[in-house]
Amino acid sequence: MFDRQLEQLHAQRSLLEHKIVQLESTLVEMKFELQKLEEAEQHVMVDHLEDCLAEVDQRFYRLKDFGELLMVDLKKLLHRHKYRHG
Repeated sequence: MFDRQLEQLHAQRSLLEHKIVQLESTLVEMKFELQKLEEAEQHVMVDHLEDCLAEVDQRFYRLKDFGELLMVDLKKLLHRHKYRHG
């Protein structure tokens, strides 16, 4: 009877140890998958940020061009006004 109980306990222990090893392995795999997803998410966010920065750059250059054209037009207008009234 003692030997049988001991064998059952040993079998249960072995089964639990095996399940623990499997769960630890699964956990390692899941952590690796999570890391890959986080890296992919970061790449998407960086790409989006680069797109936003490119749009800001484009708008800045458009605004700069507009400002330069405005200054040219204002100088022409002031030049005309000066010679008409001067």
